[in-house]
Amino acid sequence: DQEAFDEAVNTNIEDFDMEREEAIKAAIEEFQLQGYDLSNIIKGSTASSLEKHPLVHAVTQLKERFVSVSDEAISDSWFAELDASLKSLENALPSPSQTSDDKYKEAFVVAHKCSVVQILLSLGHRLADHHLSLSFSVSSSSSSSSSSSSYAAPLLLRSLELSTKLMVGSMDQRDSFCDAQGPSLVVKSLEVLKTLESSTTTSATTTTTATATTTTTTPPPPTTTTSSAAASSHGVAAEDLLTAIAAISDVCATKVEEGKVRIMEHGIVHELLARLATWVSFVNADDSSSFSSSFSFSSSSSSSSSPSPSPSLPSPIPSSLSIPSFVSPICRAVKSATTADDERPPASKAFVHARLLAKNCNTASVLVRTLAACLATGQRRGNQRREENGKDPQPENNGDYHPNGETSISISGSVSISISSSIPSLSSTLCTVLGTMRQAAANEEICKQIVEAGGVIQCLAILNRFLQDSASSSSALSGNGTPTAAAAVSVETAKVTCTTLRQLAQSDVVKRLLASSGAIPVLLRLIDPRLAVAAAEKGDEGGGGDSKDDSDINNSKNNFSNNSNNNSNISDSKSRISVAAENDKSQTNTNTNKRDTGVVALEAAALSVLANMMLRQPEICDQAAAAGTAEVILQAMARRPESADVQRQSALLLRNMVVRNPDLRVPYLEGGAEELLRRAKAAHVDQCADVAAAALRDLGLENYK
Repeated sequence: DQEAFDEAVNTNIEDFDMEREEAIKAAIEEFQLQGYDLSNIIKGSTASSLEKHPLVHAVTQLKERFVSVSDEAISDSWFAELDASLKSLENALPSPSQTSDDKYKEAFVVAHKCSVVQILLSLGHRLADHHLSLSFSVSSSSSSSSSSSSYAAPLLLRSLELSTKLMVGSMDQRDSFCDAQGPSLVVKSLEVLKTLESSTTTSATTTTTATATTTTTTPPPPTTTTSSAAASSHGVAAEDLLTAIAAISDVCATKVEEGKVRIMEHGIVHELLARLATWVSFVNADDSSSFSSSFSFSSSSSSSSSPSPSPSLPSPIPSSLSIPSFVSPICRAVKSATTADDERPPASKAFVHARLLAKNCNTASVLVRTLAACLATGQRRGNQRREENGKDPQPENNGDYHPNGETSISISGSVSISISSSIPSLSSTLCTVLGTMRQAAANEEICKQIVEAGGVIQCLAILNRFLQDSASSSSALSGNGTPTAAAAVSVETAKVTCTTLRQLAQSDVVKRLLASSGAIPVLLRLIDPRLAVAAAEKGDEGGGGDSKDDSDINNSKNNFSNNSNNNSNISDSKSRISVAAENDKSQTNTNTNKRDTGVVALEAAALSVLANMMLRQPEICDQAAAAGTAEVILQAMARRPESADVQRQSALLLRNMVVRNPDLRVPYLEGGAEELLRRAKAAHVDQCADVAAAALRDLGLENYK
């Protein structure tokens, strides 16, 4: 414990005449050699004088002056002093960019020993109770009560934000969240949110009524600025409070099983999903024709079963040209509640939570529609940008729009997604929504729900758009057709999209849908960017189209098959793969590893999707073979010998293709698969030894171990 560590430091100073820093270092080494965990020990100079730490002073003041005060003592001056104390506490927390890693971690240890989160949560309870008592009392119409109410909400918001920041940096703080009645505070905060929504709705209704007396024109969609102004009577925007509620719900459930259980039992996740569904409905209603025709959303399969939003989204609703700040935190909260990431208890209810949310809140539909709403928001911003620049604001649309709200999108051709890359956080929001969708797809039934809502088609549309942008933009491509660092965000979005499809492709229904929707050529182009560049060049020459794109891959397949007809051609094939690998190796040496890391991860993710698609699907394996998958796999293995992920996923894909289709072995064996698999097996023993041996066995080789 702390006393034993402090005693060891003092002994080193007194008995061995060490300087304090030297004594601390010696004590750390001594305890670590004995196997002790020092993560909760203050090891800096503040260990002997904890009361001098700025955090301790701020917390002591907060506890004595504000948490224990009687209700009668609460006044405007009390709120002002509390505001200053919370600022002092926030300033006492070090920033990781401004302090060393040790001091940053030490601050959270000090915070835990001082029970900062428990104090902030107690303070939050008082503020929430005070706000609610004034909001629902008859005397709340008085000026003093109104003033007190306007102070309580923003200070509650700050308490939630500070608690979240502290819990992010400390597992102990997260563990103490439930013991300190944290979930009940989140529930109270949702009640406070309702009062803010009621206030802004009343304000908006009054404004709308006044406008209606002078004009019959429908008022435009309200903006975030309007929302903030309307909420000013309470001193905080409802959107900000909803964001803070979602953020603290996410953090308290991250790697803490009890936190997951409590936010589910209190209905917090259900409430958050209801608000997300309401925002999605607003985006859909705001521009239903553009939304449906561009993003293949099947409204008939989801609108009837989506959760009834009670209460409503913060009103007025934010502008359709921006993604509200609460979207990502809500998705992360859903993901945390459905992820079994706490290794301490013997079992987790995360899988049960995923099924409950799918049944009661229609999670699949909400998340798919959220993804489409984010894309639609990006499209509107892109259209606005083009209008401002004097260009055609209408995005191209090669999909066939159907009156029932469904859209058939040609994945191989142009897809009507026009996203403005300048929208802050759009890419990160897409990654968050996709990651949550991947985690929520916990069983076959949920995967089918995602399919019915159009999630698979939207994922393919995102990948196809990424390929189009990468192939057509000279600034986004290097000399060998590899996306540069300028396209790093797009690479990350494409990678997360692939990992989502990999999870969904565990369902046989999804496998068949992917194959019939043109996923194989799209994924092959992600693995080998030269195919994407060649396809784009073909499209430019002939106006684009499915036949051009498919013929390019077929040409690659035919060339590879022709090279397998005789020994000299086999040698040519192996030589060509070797030359491609050497060219990429020299290119890698002249470029940064940071760029390559994202590209390699994307290639591995695309390979993993194909590997899942081929599992127990002989017909799809034949389709993939006809598209030239053999050469793409072998070139990927030759091009990325240092990547264990690429080697492992390539071996899995190869094995899944030939295990039930023995006739597909010949192109791999003649293309040099045996040598590549043995290299991978030797170079990456831990990651590839098992799958490489299994692939060699399924290729019919006797010496496969």
